[in-house]
Amino acid sequence: MSFEADGIFGLSAVQIRDWIKRYNDEELEGLADRPRPGQPSRLRPEQVKAFLERLHAEPPADSGLSAWRGKDMREFLAREFGATYSISGVYTLLHRLKQSALVV
Repeated sequence: MSFEADGIFGLSAVQIRDWIKRYNDEELEGLADRPRPGQPSRLRPEQVKAFLERLHAEPPADSGLSAWRGKDMREFLAREFGATYSISGVYTLLHRLKQSALVV
């Protein structure tokens, strides 16, 4: 079974059916955000903005880099925000923020 809303809202039919069930069971309160599994973000929204600004800026000329590396972003996150990430955690963060980890 497919809903026209699949394409309109970018949701799967299963997600739409879940929303309908939650609404039928709990009315509008059922559609409120619920706690999500996993660790909370280590960065506040303003820190995410600062991180993205640094990511999109070129590395300093004296760094010898043509593009940021995961190691550099990891060090920046720790130094500027006190947020400790593993290298794979940096790449997971980049993915979550819809940033590419690859540079041509």
